[in-house]
Amino acid sequence: MTLQARTLALAAALTSILCAANASAADRQPALYAGGSPVISHLICPDYNNSGNGIYVCRVIFSSSTPAVVRWPDGSDGNEYIGVCYPAGRRLSVTVTVTNAAGAASRTNTFACPGASTF
Repeated sequence: MTLQARTLALAAALTSILCAANASAADRQPALYAGGSPVISHLICPDYNNSGNGIYVCRVIFSSSTPAVVRWPDGSDGNEYIGVCYPAGRRLSVTVTVTNAAGAASRTNTFACPGASTF
């Protein structure tokens, strides 16, 4: 093996070692919910930065080890939901359900209908 080939092999080995050492603990550990039901980490509802004048926006953040489907009150899917409410200040609840092959997770937020727009 030539000196250049040895140098390249050594550099590749060191790079591999350094990358493994810099990996986070999460990268080295198996996922806690691997193969299980989805986990909803956040339901931002309403998203006050994008809600007002009787219109509200909700967003869901979740993890799932398999493909998942999101369902909102009107049956729509996707990570974002837009709803309408009247009058401002009226209390309402929004429930989102995330389902995968292993099960389902739901989360509900109750809030006052957004009034004057702030965006």
